[in-house]
Amino acid sequence: MHRGVSIITGGGSGLGRELAKRLVSRSKPVLIAGRRENKLLETKESCSNPSLVRTVVADISQPEGHEAIMNALEPDEKVKALVHNAAVLEPVEKLMEMDPKQWRKHMETNLDGPLFLTKALLPRLRPDCIDEHRGGRVLHISSGAAHHPYLGWAAYCTSKAAFHMLYKSLSAELSPLGIPVGSARPGIVDTPMQELIRTKDEVDLPDVSKFRHLKEKGKLIPPEEVAVFLDWLLHDTDDVQFSEKEWDVRDTDPQQWENFL
Repeated sequence: MHRGVSIITGGGSGLGRELAKRLVSRSKPVLIAGRRENKLLETKESCSNPSLVRTVVADISQPEGHEAIMNALEPDEKVKALVHNAAVLEPVEKLMEMDPKQWRKHMETNLDGPLFLTKALLPRLRPDCIDEHRGGRVLHISSGAAHHPYLGWAAYCTSKAAFHMLYKSLSAELSPLGIPVGSARPGIVDTPMQELIRTKDEVDLPDVSKFRHLKEKGKLIPPEEVAVFLDWLLHDTDDVQFSEKEWDVRDTDPQQWENFL
């Protein structure tokens, strides 16, 4: 049987790209999914061993995207890790000005997509009773926005809050099946989403000056650093540790993971 693969959604840029590079540097095969083929190929070529990287163009908000990811797997291939990293920020506007179609599209990407992709991949995540006792791990990439409202970020804050409860509910449901489900807050990372935030007008996003200041002062967390943390969380914690709380890179003793090899 194939040794298994790690699937990373939103693997074409930012944290998804750096996590793929990190895992490949440790000889772990990855399947990266995203909507833009050119970005996925850039990630693949940036890895130390591109032969360990498969790419699949897939919109996780749609069933066709889930099917594309399934079709990219080899027959009977196990999923060692499913990292729900893909997310959108838009629309950035007040709730009372929200367009219903934009709201639904946002939720389809940030909430429905991870739920139903996990469901589609469940047979590949289950433990193989012959070869191992533990199934694949599911990791939600969370956000402080799940726990703190930002004016103008209503859709994002709401979807991330629901995403947090989805992690807790899936953990309760899937842990008895041998599939640990975890959640991690990466902090304020220097990614394309942060670039998008800094372009917003203060009328639409009153807190934008805070994020511009963090960039100017070099206070954003490098995605390479967070990738090491996520690798440690996925591969060097036991099942109880992995699932028992939402991890935050800023609240975790760096000695636990900074020298993780």
